[in-house]
Amino acid sequence: MNKKNTISQLQELASTFGKEAAEKKLNLLQALLTEPTPGVSDLETLCDALCFMAAYPDSKALLNAVHKARDWARQLLHAGIVDPEDPALENGGFPGAINRNEYSLPWISRLLKRMPDCFEIDWQEFEWEGQERLLNALGLITTSAECQGLDDISIDLPDWFALGRSPQDRSDLEFLLSLLENSSLPPQVKDYIFESCRIPIRYSLLEPGTGRCEVHWKQKQIHFQRRVLDRKRPQCEKTIRTKFDKIVRLSQRKGIELIHQATLALSARNLEIRTLTYANPKDVNLVECGRGLTVALVGVIPLYRDPLECHYFCFLMKNGVPIAYGPGSVSLGCCEIGLNLFPEFRGAEVQFLYPQLMRALHQVIGANYFFLTPYGMGENNPAAIKTGAFWFYRKLGFRASNPKVEELALAEEEKMKETKDYRSDRKMLHRLSRTSAYFDLSGGRNFPLDLGAIGLAMSRYTAETFGGNRSIAVRDSIKKVAKSLGVGSLNSLSVDEKQGWEILAPIVVAIPDLKAWSDTNKTKLLRILRAKGGQSETRTDRLLQNHTPLLAALRVLAKR
Repeated sequence: MNKKNTISQLQELASTFGKEAAEKKLNLLQALLTEPTPGVSDLETLCDALCFMAAYPDSKALLNAVHKARDWARQLLHAGIVDPEDPALENGGFPGAINRNEYSLPWISRLLKRMPDCFEIDWQEFEWEGQERLLNALGLITTSAECQGLDDISIDLPDWFALGRSPQDRSDLEFLLSLLENSSLPPQVKDYIFESCRIPIRYSLLEPGTGRCEVHWKQKQIHFQRRVLDRKRPQCEKTIRTKFDKIVRLSQRKGIELIHQATLALSARNLEIRTLTYANPKDVNLVECGRGLTVALVGVIPLYRDPLECHYFCFLMKNGVPIAYGPGSVSLGCCEIGLNLFPEFRGAEVQFLYPQLMRALHQVIGANYFFLTPYGMGENNPAAIKTGAFWFYRKLGFRASNPKVEELALAEEEKMKETKDYRSDRKMLHRLSRTSAYFDLSGGRNFPLDLGAIGLAMSRYTAETFGGNRSIAVRDSIKKVAKSLGVGSLNSLSVDEKQGWEILAPIVVAIPDLKAWSDTNKTKLLRILRAKGGQSETRTDRLLQNHTPLLAALRVLAKR
């Protein structure tokens, strides 16, 4: 048995279960450690198999063997047996290898603080246009005395970094981040400057635990998969309404650690998502869904919250192994659903995962109306057409918002009943994709608010009422809303709670009859304003849903 056959057999057997399959996998993993070194092209396949078997172990013995194989894989590069610079390993997330990517400023800052020796500006891949933008940006974050040298620079930019950085800076990247951190620019401006330069970064997965088959959140109990995976379609509504035994709010310390593990999992795959970029370690909720599945919902820090949406990063782990992620944004009980499974886990338990994610969003944040855009159904989305996304969601219980598409779907379902092997062809799938889709648990009470229309209404209102001066608009809005609600001063509020007022007041001030509201409704609005800047946003949308006058005013505002 050669090494290539060992790895390919492991990949084939990874999702097969039962006593015989478990013994074969264990034997193959043990053989892996004693046979000749595999070819580099097989190592990514090995990584896929190890990820899957760690998430779906047959037994404790097999899980221990997976861990040994994972450590052995890292040693291949550590011992110089395999070259970490080999192009075949690049961007594959293999332990000890190299990834190349662009990152946002908060994302790379978080990683650099924990692993300062693993990141550096990839000068060889840095295009001249980007270097020129960075050169211009340096004029904003260096001293006036240095600007003349930057304006008439006679050396290459990497040489200037070598000249200007202090001995305490371990890399050019760390030097650049310290320049940004110590500047007086607002956080949003720093983020924009860094991202606009499109700086390529070299990420060496040197630290144990950074490879995509190594990232792991410690679980108290492991669910061993001893039978064939259950691919039965669940009763979606019943699943969503089934109460969790416990919803756990992590401490800030544990919240920081979970965010770090999620960041490692996505970075190993050259992925990033805004809700994790601005993750709030004080707002991390964990729910155990059964069968070893844990769903984490991570809120956003107050500075980056939106007025009428509560944004969450959704992170799914199977036995502590990251398997999927996505955004969860709830507005007035309505949530656009989306879940991205890591490639090595696609097709395994997707029918189980989606309802569990919806269950978590329903019970933690209050989502009771889920919807997908036409893109999610396949419009201008070849991948969704190829996988038959329309029928996947329909079998979960989603219905087409477009009446004509709903008629088409019903006709197709009749054909499926009449002809056992009938399937919608590609042309029909394109026709079916021309709709959004919804799953309504609210009994028709909730439907998505046109947030874009409200944004346009606010631009018009700001121009007409405040002469287009946005700074005055925010300041005066806070004063007017506070006066209407009988609030004398905001001095007793925390910085984050004041941020909540800054986010919401410019919308609330546009409500014409605010002063005439009852004391009860004014008190409810004050709770919403405070919650928007609170430690967690989990209560915010529930409070919004239960404020009838505010809901009515927002819908009127959207129609203006």
